Amino acid sequence: LRFNSKEGECPQCHAKVNESPENRKESPIPWWGAILCILIGIGAWGGGAYWEIPGLDEAGRALVYIPLGSLFGLSLQR
Repeated sequence: LRFNSKEGECPQCHAKVNESPENRKESPIPWWGAILCILIGIGAWGGGAYWEIPGLDEAGRALVYIPLGSLFGLSLQR
């Protein structure tokens, strides 16, 4: 249900409207979990590059880029 954001309450149920009329999306992992995944990923990425282990290198990249997308993707307006 979308309605004018200037209205102070919902026209159907008359509940008070918060600051934003948009629904909030929540990440499946908390922000500190995403930071922990990124740090582990950096270690795996560096270790995979140092010891030339391609699978560990790719897993490290995934552990860095997937949580970054999750953290910053939720803050962008669509």
